[in-house]
Amino acid sequence: SCANGKTSGAAAHAPLPTWPDALGANFHERFDVPAPTVWHEEQVRSGIATLDPVWGALRLASLLSCALLWAVASRVLRVPTEPASP
Repeated sequence: SCANGKTSGAAAHAPLPTWPDALGANFHERFDVPAPTVWHEEQVRSGIATLDPVWGALRLASLLSCALLWAVASRVLRVPTEPASP
């Protein structure tokens, strides 16, 4: 959001769905349905399940950074298998 209170850039064209805020006050789920069904319905109703390239790219960047962090940590924290030569 900008200083004038208006959204600009990517956020104006592809607003980020947030759970549970985007569910709305009229969303009610029955108690006799399984949890995965409830979770799926909440994702669909809040807009998280929609495919949006902007938020997909951000999710991909997040996953790639996790993979990079894992690779670096694996390399740095690796225990040497042979003793160091003098």
